Amino acid sequence: MNDLPYSNEELIAELQRRVNLSGECLRLEEEVRNLSEQLRKSEKGKSRFLSNVRNEIVNPLTSILGLASFIENNSTGEKIKNMSSLIYDQAFTLDFQLRNIIIAAEIEMGEVKPMGTKVDVNALVKDQVNYHKSSREQTNFNFKLDTPESLTFSTDPYILQTILTNLLANAIEYSGENSQIVLEGADVDGVLSITIKDFGAGITQEEQKVIFDRFEQAESGLTKSHKGHGLGLSIVNELLNILNGSIQLWSTPHEGTTVKIKIPSLPSDVSSVMASTGNDIFFTDEQEF
Repeated sequence: MNDLPYSNEELIAELQRRVNLSGECLRLEEEVRNLSEQLRKSEKGKSRFLSNVRNEIVNPLTSILGLASFIENNSTGEKIKNMSSLIYDQAFTLDFQLRNIIIAAEIEMGEVKPMGTKVDVNALVKDQVNYHKSSREQTNFNFKLDTPESLTFSTDPYILQTILTNLLANAIEYSGENSQIVLEGADVDGVLSITIKDFGAGITQEEQKVIFDRFEQAESGLTKSHKGHGLGLSIVNELLNILNGSIQLWSTPHEGTTVKIKIPSLPSDVSSVMASTGNDIFFTDEQEF
């Protein structure tokens, strides 16, 4: 007498169902492995593509900037000087925006891996200020640096450069003619604290809710008076997350904006100090074009 709750036929059918299910699981597992391999190859291809874009687009733009500056500074004709100045300004804007687009794509892909290096923060800040001052389109601004005479900090220089250049770009863009911008910096128990103050247009409470979102700007539409794609502060925020840092913002319309960032130090095996990020392009009189 069969005491089991199922008949022999039902048991055989159940076993067959489980065998089929096991085979289906193996098939699905193989598909997952294949898809994972395709994804890995795709991500690797995207990484190579971004690297090529950086080299093939940004490098020529850097050369155009240098050439336009050289022509303007070494030309006696007013028309040529004006044209070279216009070329420089347009190339500067394109260069700045493309760098942000590329770093945003690298962040999205998880390609940004911080590496600790001893950085001369004062030299890097001055380098970024000079970078923005080189644009003829930028409003004249007075810059005040309030940091210790020597401020060396272990962090990723490229990431810190990108953060500073975007914060300075915002401060300059939204400041009035001959407005002052103040940068304060200090190493507080292994944490780099940098505060940037401007005394320009300021940001409303409503706008502050979205300015760290990607592709969001305080202004939008065809009539906006400020350039850009709304990437700057979102990039700053995401890069600070990668560095385990933080950002705070205080602003009052028509009075200005204060942004404060904090970055913990990164381990560094490099004994030398990086002072410049390589934004400056120099041409000698002996070079021919």
